[in-house]
Amino acid sequence: RCSRDWSSDVCSSDLFFSLRIQITVILISLMAVAAVVPVNQPPRVKILQPSLSTLASAETPLPYRIEVNDPEDGSTQYEEITASEVFLTVKLLPPNVSPENFINRDHQREPVFRNMIIESCFNCHSIQQKLSGPSFREIAEKYGTVPQSIRYLTRKIQSGSKGVWSDSQQMPAHRHLSTQQAETLARQVIVYGTEKNLEIYKGWEGVVNLPVSPHTRFAGVVLKASYLDHGVQGQDRKMGNHTLRLSFP
Repeated sequence: RCSRDWSSDVCSSDLFFSLRIQITVILISLMAVAAVVPVNQPPRVKILQPSLSTLASAETPLPYRIEVNDPEDGSTQYEEITASEVFLTVKLLPPNVSPENFINRDHQREPVFRNMIIESCFNCHSIQQKLSGPSFREIAEKYGTVPQSIRYLTRKIQSGSKGVWSDSQQMPAHRHLSTQQAETLARQVIVYGTEKNLEIYKGWEGVVNLPVSPHTRFAGVVLKASYLDHGVQGQDRKMGNHTLRLSFP
């Protein structure tokens, strides 16, 4: 505090100098904290095969290979990343479907796709093919899109189920999910199940068998590779994507 004997200019100067010192100390402390707190870097995902120069054919299988490099998790090159954590979304495009519209729509549903990865939905389910659990297409055909079906599936996601599909497979309960979170997943299951010519593959390499029909003509295919990293101590997980569009000759 300034003495009454001091001039106002001297008083203001000393206070300003003291304030600058305090601010500098605070900034240095914050920088020191930031230096020791690890920041998760996003993964880099790239579709190596097929390439843009590849003219895919709707009548033949399409081999694919994906490369993922993550500063914290490692690289697919050295098998540091589990193959089952790498996804490839495949969408066949009829001539009347804009690739940009599908890509934008797919981007909008990325948050729920991310949650489905976290909840291990794709360990037991695919969109078109039956795995250990029914496909999303089979679920959509059985229950439909009515509100009662969404509520039913929401309860099943939260409480789990067994024997519904006449087999011994059991879907584990997800009691940690709120009703709203479970309902979001249930709605996306139906969305996936009712969308035609869409499939999701697991693995950084494999072969896509395009589900073509002799009565349907397709203009091309959109491929999107995705990897959700593990974050730092399970927090701040980040998704990396690479999208590729191929036109059929």
